[in-house]
Amino acid sequence: MDLRKRRIPNSWILTGLILAFGQSMVSGRGIAGTLSGMIAALPSVMFYILHMLGAGDVKLLFVIGAFLGSQAFYECIFGIPVCALLQFFVFSVIDILIKDRDMKLIRKKGSRHYMPMAPAIFAGVSGYILLKCFSVL
Repeated sequence: MDLRKRRIPNSWILTGLILAFGQSMVSGRGIAGTLSGMIAALPSVMFYILHMLGAGDVKLLFVIGAFLGSQAFYECIFGIPVCALLQFFVFSVIDILIKDRDMKLIRKKGSRHYMPMAPAIFAGVSGYILLKCFSVL
């Protein structure tokens, strides 16, 4: 959705939060673990204020924090900028090949260029989870 329409629906965010709270109750981590993960994501609001992330991206980080808890969130957050750089490189190459201005992945709005960050966030968190599952971390 973020690639196509440049937005992450609030209904998806709310569903994710409900699932995160349910998962915390089933896993025994409790509501405190979920809330601590959401608090860990609070500094991402600064990136929104600086126009480096969109509101949907910040809300997505809150959901990820709710699922992972604060410790795992702090561990996985460092993979997201790496994935964002890789995504920027790949999107740039694709945009060079695409001639249609409306189909570009990196778009210009005023004097700024922007790209959807949800794929980089997803890749960074997925990479962390896979590495954690295979006990590399």
